[in-house]
Amino acid sequence: MKPADDRCEEHGLYLYRTGFGWSCKLGCYYCDDPQKIKEGYIQQYKEELKNKINKLIKKLEKSLVKLTNTDRAYQQGKIEQLRELLKLLE
Repeated sequence: MKPADDRCEEHGLYLYRTGFGWSCKLGCYYCDDPQKIKEGYIQQYKEELKNKINKLIKKLEKSLVKLTNTDRAYQQGKIEQLRELLKLLE
């Protein structure tokens, strides 16, 4: 829990707002709801993972032009698997 006076209990420094709580300049961290933090980090990780997968899909789609039919079918299979993975992340 964040102290009422907005100061770190250990160091006496003022707290500043961070992603899911408050922190002092020396690394102490305070929050109101640890479960909210956990869910927030999970959601943030999912978004980063979705972005990486979308970039990989675009890269694979660009490379389809240069491939033979056999390799193209293989790459399209990979793209479909990545799209299925994206569905699971939603």
